[in-house]
Amino acid sequence: MMFSLQRPHTRLTAAFVHFLLSLSLFALFVGVLLLVCYPAPYFSASGGWQGLQLVAAVDQVLGPLCTLILFNPRKSARELRTDIGLVVLLQVLALVYGVKPVYEQWPVAVVFLDSSFYTVPALAITSRGVPLSQLAQFGEHFPVYVYASRPESGPDFERFVQAVEQLQIPPP
Repeated sequence: MMFSLQRPHTRLTAAFVHFLLSLSLFALFVGVLLLVCYPAPYFSASGGWQGLQLVAAVDQVLGPLCTLILFNPRKSARELRTDIGLVVLLQVLALVYGVKPVYEQWPVAVVFLDSSFYTVPALAITSRGVPLSQLAQFGEHFPVYVYASRPESGPDFERFVQAVEQLQIPPP
């Protein structure tokens, strides 16, 4: 028996099918994100849920809503393919744009400082012009684990205070 995809007869059916496909693809994306990029507990510790909720809301509404607006069962198959292709392209671009900040918060280091652990996102390192490859001295796999201590006094303490206050670099 061959599988055949029939054209939906109503706008609501088309939008619902688009929603289900979008939801499935987004679930796959979240699975890869949680298993590969942000193993537990780093996703929660890095604030990933807040960013992902926004991406999910936009992605799960944008595509199906555009499909609801553009779909017309009286259009030719060629017109529908063009319309749905443009909607999918728009939705993929929105997803990529929304995922970028989530990726930038990817934890590349866990720093122990003052009896607490802090996650350090990739953007905090790369925005300072430091390549992530420099973290290889602390370990082979991300996130690397680093012990840091505050300088007690002297020139090191002054540089530390200056970096925190003037350059607005977080202590970890």
